[in-house]
Amino acid sequence: MVPMREITRWKSAGCLKSGFTVALILGCSCIASAQDPEANSAGKAPVPAVTSLNLMGPPDLKSLPRNLFQDQKSFWLTPFHMNKREWRWTIPLAFVGAGMLASDTAIEKHVPTDPSTVSHATTASNAGLALLAGTGAGMFLWGHIAHNDNRRETGLLAGEAAIDAALETEVFKYATGRERPFEGDGRGRFFQGGTSFPSMHASVSWAIASVIAHEYPGVLTQVLVYGVAGSVSAARFAGQKHFASDLIVGSALGWYTGRQVFRDHSHYSTADIARWGTFSKGEEDDLGRDPGNMGSAYVPVDSWIYPAFDRLVASGYINDRTISIRPWSRLECARILAEAHQHLNDDQNSSDEYVASLLRDLDFEFSRETTLRQGDTPNINAELESIYSRYTNISGPPLRDAFHFGQTISDDFGRPYGRGGNSITGFTANAAAGPFMIYVRGEYQYGSAGQEYTPAQAQFIADTDQLPLNSVPTFGSTSRPKFVEVYAGLNLADWQFTFGQQSLWWGANRSTSILFSNNAQALPMLRVERVSPMRWPSVLRLLGPVTVSGFLARMGGTKYLRLGPNFEQFGDGIHNVDPQPFLWGANIAFKPTANLELGFSITSIFAGHGRPLTLRSFLHTFSQRGNIQPVDPGGRRPTMSASYRLPGLRNSVQVYADWLAEAQPIALLYPTQSGLSAGMYISHLPHFKNLDLRCEGIYTNMPGNPINNLFYVNFHYPNGYRNYSQLMGSWVGRGGNGGEASSTYWFSARNKASVSYRRMLSNPSLLGGGNLYDLSGNLSWMFWSKIEIAASIQYERWNFGELNPGPRSNVASTIEIRFWPNLRTSANTITPSNVRP
Repeated sequence: MVPMREITRWKSAGCLKSGFTVALILGCSCIASAQDPEANSAGKAPVPAVTSLNLMGPPDLKSLPRNLFQDQKSFWLTPFHMNKREWRWTIPLAFVGAGMLASDTAIEKHVPTDPSTVSHATTASNAGLALLAGTGAGMFLWGHIAHNDNRRETGLLAGEAAIDAALETEVFKYATGRERPFEGDGRGRFFQGGTSFPSMHASVSWAIASVIAHEYPGVLTQVLVYGVAGSVSAARFAGQKHFASDLIVGSALGWYTGRQVFRDHSHYSTADIARWGTFSKGEEDDLGRDPGNMGSAYVPVDSWIYPAFDRLVASGYINDRTISIRPWSRLECARILAEAHQHLNDDQNSSDEYVASLLRDLDFEFSRETTLRQGDTPNINAELESIYSRYTNISGPPLRDAFHFGQTISDDFGRPYGRGGNSITGFTANAAAGPFMIYVRGEYQYGSAGQEYTPAQAQFIADTDQLPLNSVPTFGSTSRPKFVEVYAGLNLADWQFTFGQQSLWWGANRSTSILFSNNAQALPMLRVERVSPMRWPSVLRLLGPVTVSGFLARMGGTKYLRLGPNFEQFGDGIHNVDPQPFLWGANIAFKPTANLELGFSITSIFAGHGRPLTLRSFLHTFSQRGNIQPVDPGGRRPTMSASYRLPGLRNSVQVYADWLAEAQPIALLYPTQSGLSAGMYISHLPHFKNLDLRCEGIYTNMPGNPINNLFYVNFHYPNGYRNYSQLMGSWVGRGGNGGEASSTYWFSARNKASVSYRRMLSNPSLLGGGNLYDLSGNLSWMFWSKIEIAASIQYERWNFGELNPGPRSNVASTIEIRFWPNLRTSANTITPSNVRP
């Protein structure tokens, strides 16, 4: 017999779900009311004439069987009607698809296996699908009762798209026969009688959402329905029902199906929908596209374009872009480039050839995006960007552990290296279709073995960390294929949502970032960002252009935790704790004047084993009761950033700083308990227009802390601010100070030579302290417009008494060749010059 309290709980849950469904239907319908032609006809502003694209009238239930047959016929016969230009898409898309499939197993390792989390995620995915289906049905019934043809059509087409998506998905499922993550050996093998590829929940959810968003293209509607559809996909992933590629393909299939159903059967105008890249009824429609709704891949944080843009910012040619949040999307780079051209045109007295040289190279790089921003070209393209290979030889013992000592090679995406030969060979590729985009950067990495710690050294390190001996990192040789970055995204009104492995750089400093850098492997994350600056209304407009970014990521390599309230140590040092901790971050930067930028950011490690990922655990990271609590609020690191172009030197000198507080809410109010990273950049020296100078310094041995080895450390998360044993912040470590000075001679934006000097001093309270000094030179040059060769050499001298009784040195020499094949296919092929300026 079922207890009465269980029946009550079921009824309450059912009422809650029903209420949420009704609320979603009402919300979509109310928002849709503001977009209905009938509802707007009485407004003050004149309404543009509605272009009827289906003279047969709105669809009805009687036409549903015929429409379904036509939909399926059109879908399955599509390959027989593709032209040569469309077939060119198959090669790069197959390339990207293979990359996604190859990354499935690696990504799946980050999925929580806690039964409670899996159960809740599965329930959430079913509830999300039910919400969308109920929304479609509710809009149909409401439209029928209210005699609103647009709402009735929306509900009917949503149901039609859902059936189409279900039929197509079912065929693919049985044709591919892929095992689910919990079946077989967990590798997701195909043709094994499974039903994993693609995801039915994802395809049906996105099909319904696509129809609703196309019928009512307002931003709120799109965010609401696509947000629910995305949540369904994410929940299926968290619930271990599908691999990542199952969900990406299912989502794309559903969105495409919904879009095709709308195109073929909608009775209403596509004047608003045409803003979406290729979302027009016919190929010949001469309707503009809005770049704010175009998906665009991010430029990697180690790209040559950022130093070029830094010169333009410091020289006063770019005023509305914040510099403390990177990476930037390619379309955003084209927008910034247009601003620089405008300032150059306004400055009639400018005769700086170095500026013109920078703009020429940037114009070539972003020629396609510049054309897209004009609104005449559909955002459909796929491109193999580059193929590259790098070889580094290190003679002498290098350092690889910045958490305890130092690093010979830093800010390199956590790539392995050791004494001897080290190499990487990889590629970058991206594709976009309307608001969607995919980016892949894959490599084969080989790293020689490094010098291991002696048993006595390892024991001293373990005692310092208050962890067992097997917590100490080892440095064996590495040979592996690796995705450096791989993600998919959706852009809605300049808000871009991305999911996958992504690397970020938060901070104004360029030689290191005290908060978040590419020093460690990229984290798998769900990220949302305002890709172009916005201006807030009313008095908040005084803040100027505002950029916002936030993410929720899953960490890796955490083998120990201390669980409250007694903070008992958990973990065996061999296996990763399950589930792994999460990391969330938020960053807001604004420019109240053209010369001043201010920013506030935070990252926080939270949840993981013993603390499920819930709204409650997330909100607890905002607790104001300090860090000493029975339930630890997390490893919180609030940061403040500022940059300023100096008066009288507005066109050449920029100063900047980042303050990070380990135990206080606002770093600036507690300077003796915060780390500091500061610097100055001179974009061109007097009488030497092609020569710049950058000087930066940083310290994490906080003056007000008697024990200066607690930076990047949290008692509940004893592995610290690391991802797979690599610091996610600065190479200066958790109790040191240092800096870097560098100067670059610019022959052009692509051709340049630079020298730099770096030093780091570690506090004696951390393993006896030590120091590191290195001097390096670098030369990069473009040949024949498609080949780039970069060479560098670095001499390093280090002295850490715990590792060696005297100083040691090494020389690292690197040669890298990068080929830019310019293999691109697009809806309207853009042919830039084959020769770089």
